[in-house]
Amino acid sequence: SETVIAMSADTGETLWEYTYASKNQDFGQGAGPHSTPLLVGDRLFTVGTNKELHVFDPETGDLLWSKNLATDFGAPPLLIRSMVKPGYGASPLAYNDTIVLQVGGPGQAVMALRQDDGRVVWKSGSFLVSHAPLGLISVDGRSHLVVYAGQAVFGMDPDTGAVLWAHA
Repeated sequence: SETVIAMSADTGETLWEYTYASKNQDFGQGAGPHSTPLLVGDRLFTVGTNKELHVFDPETGDLLWSKNLATDFGAPPLLIRSMVKPGYGASPLAYNDTIVLQVGGPGQAVMALRQDDGRVVWKSGSFLVSHAPLGLISVDGRSHLVVYAGQAVFGMDPDTGAVLWAHA
């Protein structure tokens, strides 16, 4: 199992916990999860070792919604490279009213989900994913989502998911 724990920054006291079932992966590179939680306004986004996305009210710990990227979207459970087996490690990125994350699978290497309910806004790309964090840059005044994927770096339109450029 994995547990999300909220603690007081002042006292270290546990404020709330949420535990869910999770299959152990190869922790030779350190026990997971390896993703960084994301706090956006009144929502806390966490992603577990087996691509379990949970969204909480950070004050109360109430679960607002969740998705399992593998079972809900058919994403591969692990990276498709035999030497990388520690489980999912990519962190979500906030963009406008969405979160964007590497998911994996044909046509859905990267997906944008609504922050309020998890509805799919767009999915795009048929390339290998990685654990690298996504980033945003501005090119000639236009936002580009930078994706460090399995075999290349991709620039994508963060509003639509269209691939704008790639570099091996």
